[in-house]
Amino acid sequence: MKEKIRVYKRSSFFSGDFPFSIRHVVNRTEEFNESKRFQREFWKITYVIGGQGELLINERRWPLRPSSIVLVHPGSVTTYNMTTPSLELYNILFDPVFIEHDIGALKDDFHFFSIFSSAFSQNENTPLYLVDADREIETLVRSMAKEFENRSLNYRPLLKLKLLELLILMLRKGERNMRIHRAEGIVEYVNHLLETHFTGGFRLETAASNIGITKNHLCRLYRARTGKTIVERLKELRLADAAEKLRSSTESISGICYSCGFNDLSYFYRSFRKQYKANPGEYREKYGQY
Repeated sequence: MKEKIRVYKRSSFFSGDFPFSIRHVVNRTEEFNESKRFQREFWKITYVIGGQGELLINERRWPLRPSSIVLVHPGSVTTYNMTTPSLELYNILFDPVFIEHDIGALKDDFHFFSIFSSAFSQNENTPLYLVDADREIETLVRSMAKEFENRSLNYRPLLKLKLLELLILMLRKGERNMRIHRAEGIVEYVNHLLETHFTGGFRLETAASNIGITKNHLCRLYRARTGKTIVERLKELRLADAAEKLRSSTESISGICYSCGFNDLSYFYRSFRKQYKANPGEYREKYGQY
């Protein structure tokens, strides 16, 4: 059973007018597991030193192992599913105000830095924000921890520069991974957008623009990789949602039709019968729980 989401406050981690902190921590399974969920009033970069498991971000799962590094939006609800007794981490915590005057000047082909915009949704681009760190990133993270601990003269502006450098290195790693696995990454990205927005928020033009290819190219690539069109997958998701609602609710059939993203009731009936070999009323009568 999930517990109430715990929200970490800025005041517990930042001192005075310096909205930055880096902490070396060991998270244990009894404190961090799927029954405990967390949110923050600040951004977080987590770098894994030891241990393995999964990071859950808004119910999506991403593998963690030594050298994994991930940038998490404060609006995201997160937790860990560890396959080892603990995870040893560096947590780099910061408020965007710390670097807001510098982010706008950074070039970004894959919308990595859109995480700092008010319209950002972590779900839409999560794979770009979790990468495998190399020696350069590891050295930088450890130098940041040392600088924060020692607090030598001018440590604040130096940590600001190091944080920007870290974000740029993460961006480069993420972009490199996206290019190497571009086709697979594009299909995964589109599938996630479809699964998240199939009721009406999915826009093919927006997806193609965010990926950086034409709408026609995106459609051809998706069909070549999956054997079906984006429209077919979209209809498949809507019909599956309708079937689940017919089984588990007493909502009217017309209400289900429109809530699942269909705009035409007769088209919904035809599509449902073709998919499930029964019209919605017959399906509910046979499989409904009420």
